[in-house]
Amino acid sequence: MKKLLFFLLSIVLLGALDLNAQIKLQEGFENITFPPTGWSTKTISGTVNWTRSTGQFHSGTASAFINYETPGHENWLVTKQFSVGSNDTLSFWVRKQYTTDYGDHMDILLSTTDTAVASFTNNLATIDVGALANSTWVNFKYYLGGTFSGNVYVAFNHYDVDGNGCWLDDVQVGNAVLNDAGVSAYSSPLPPFCPGSTISPTVTVKNYGEAPQTVIPVYYTLNGGAPVGPVSTVGPIAQNGTENVTFTGPMAAVVNAGTNTFRFYTVLPGDQDNSNDTAVTIVNVTSISSFPYFESFTNPASWTTTGTAMWGSYGGAGLINPSGATGDTAVYANFYNVSSGTGNLVSPIFNFSGLTKPVVSFYVAYRSYSGDDDALQVLVSTDAGNTWSAPVYSKSRLSTPSLSTVADSTGAYLPTVSSQWRHETIDLTAYAGQSCVLIAFSAITAYGNNCWVDDFSITNATDFQTQTINATGPVIFTGSFDLGTNYNLTANMTSIGPAGGNINFERSKTAPTTLVSPEIAVNAAATSPSGAVLQPTHVSPDGYYTLSYDYSNQATYDLSIDITGYTGVADADKLYIVKRADANASWVCLNTTRVGNVLTASGITGFSQFAIAGDVDNPLPVELSSFTSIVNVRNVNLKWSTVFEQNNAGFDIERKAVTSEVWTKIGNVSGNGNSTIARNYSYSDNNLQTGKYNYRLKQIDHNGNFQYYGLAGEVVVGVPSNFALSQNYPNPFNPSTKINYDLPFDSKVSIRIFDMTGREMSQIVNQTQPAGYYTVQFNASSLSSGIYFYSINAEGGNKSFVKSMKMVLVK
Repeated sequence: MKKLLFFLLSIVLLGALDLNAQIKLQEGFENITFPPTGWSTKTISGTVNWTRSTGQFHSGTASAFINYETPGHENWLVTKQFSVGSNDTLSFWVRKQYTTDYGDHMDILLSTTDTAVASFTNNLATIDVGALANSTWVNFKYYLGGTFSGNVYVAFNHYDVDGNGCWLDDVQVGNAVLNDAGVSAYSSPLPPFCPGSTISPTVTVKNYGEAPQTVIPVYYTLNGGAPVGPVSTVGPIAQNGTENVTFTGPMAAVVNAGTNTFRFYTVLPGDQDNSNDTAVTIVNVTSISSFPYFESFTNPASWTTTGTAMWGSYGGAGLINPSGATGDTAVYANFYNVSSGTGNLVSPIFNFSGLTKPVVSFYVAYRSYSGDDDALQVLVSTDAGNTWSAPVYSKSRLSTPSLSTVADSTGAYLPTVSSQWRHETIDLTAYAGQSCVLIAFSAITAYGNNCWVDDFSITNATDFQTQTINATGPVIFTGSFDLGTNYNLTANMTSIGPAGGNINFERSKTAPTTLVSPEIAVNAAATSPSGAVLQPTHVSPDGYYTLSYDYSNQATYDLSIDITGYTGVADADKLYIVKRADANASWVCLNTTRVGNVLTASGITGFSQFAIAGDVDNPLPVELSSFTSIVNVRNVNLKWSTVFEQNNAGFDIERKAVTSEVWTKIGNVSGNGNSTIARNYSYSDNNLQTGKYNYRLKQIDHNGNFQYYGLAGEVVVGVPSNFALSQNYPNPFNPSTKINYDLPFDSKVSIRIFDMTGREMSQIVNQTQPAGYYTVQFNASSLSSGIYFYSINAEGGNKSFVKSMKMVLVK
């Protein structure tokens, strides 16, 4: 049975079985963690080492692999410790890398003490890897029970003679049985899933026994509910053979937002080993509902690819991002090397339920090889990718406007200056209110040249307008702030090329998110309306603007912004119009003049984002001076300070796992309204599990406006150094209580509840868990008042931990 399966056999049942008839070790390398838990690798000499491979496999979808290397090197793969019974046999499958009969060999060694190289004094066999049959898996079996007993380790030592690596799979130790089957893997469907959607799970059933099997009943439970099934195999299934079964119609499952835990299991009559019957699959159904959303593609979470393998990422030498920075990662469609097909880059699921005017923005850079008509489209799905809309964006080399941002060239294309990027915006108001939205970049190759995409964002715009540009001159956008005060934004074009395209205007009445430091670049030369060169300290949360032109990124224009609707303005002559590419860049001050309530910046080139910035004389309205974190075991203490506040109602504290896109509100701290002195705030986030987390503050004004402040970097809650079990809380309790426990190693864990007589009342944990901090909740609504005991039994890292504690239920 593969490591990705959680063993659900209880301790009581295990104790009642014949240990000599159990599978002591079963590893198919299906879990992406390598080496598997308890296993280890040793590079005695050379540079290569054992790895996990999906290129070849005897069963499942993966195996262990050792690549060839120059002669004389050796590399070890060592099993976890297991106990040998009197009838146990070691079995495994090997496939050689090359058909040529190179002389490499693999020693099968055994240690009865520890994993030190010198301890493997027992040589079970030496396999001539080069002499194995070509293009096939070969099974090897070695009887252990007659010679060895107790706890042992086995090592697979690959020794290079002339360069022939091999794959290793389905390592098993135990007493072979006739009848033994189980669910070995969850097959489909794969995420993403819309919350509340119905899926028909398909799982793989494997025959582990020697006797062929036909009808094997399969069931599942979802989140501990009633069993669903059976769906039965048809067979015949030979030893180590597999067959898929699917739960359809009334046996399909509904997956809801959050964690959905499936337990798939077989009920084979006369099954002689129940330890491998069950596979547990956890389906996390999540959607992003916090906006603005920004993805720089440096480490994209939950983005996937489908179709032709075409999308890649690069952040190395030579690449210049849209803000002019180096060392930043972008994604690209590899039209240069892929001759045909369509490849999709698919976003995580977005929840637009709270949005009234969602707008997508991104940057694109493309050149053709020699007129080849490569194309890029943007598609939208509202059913988790089962169907897709007609393109909401579609450009190619030969379309009007063209996808090209620079002239054709035969060299592999890499954006080398920021002006090669064009800012694109798409109005998705038609999808406002939808709860399950996927967005895909669909790349259709004509074997041309690379198309780059960077800095993808989604905002809930207050206003979005489009005007066609046929000539130079003023382009005026008008509207109103929430309080009814009018604003005007005028872009007076002095040159634009080519004309005939659409200029898109977006206004967002929220504070702009900034992902880099400093938020505002050092201003050494730009003058304010006062004529002085000042350094703004903060950007107004009353709104920011995005301008893009769908024909090109080339233009020169003067930009005028009416600031009548802005709050916190005490001295307009000390304000600046500031400009940036997007949230992945610092704001840059522009030379700014003022006539009445209108600020103007002249001679601007390129399209991007604009905002209003000020200093301490223009408190616009809250400015953080610091935001830090301190980790204390499994608690995170957050501290932040403000230098001034205006109309500040308070701060929501939000947290997410680094691997997730979903922010969760975990607390709130009241603000000080209006303040011109330093204010200090703190919040403690306690009893976290081991992992990496991001934090941010959502500062909220009394009028409902808000702005986000992100904590720089990741907060890491590490692994405990010792086993521990804490007193439940609350105690006494009714009807629920929480229990904390610590695992310093990956461990098999059981937590059970007993009454005063020692009778077991409940088992609340029974699975293998990674090292970390854990909290489990126990609901005693079915029990009567009294004194109870909870007991942990954990085994991991060659250590065991047993402890019991008392708790009191009062109803």
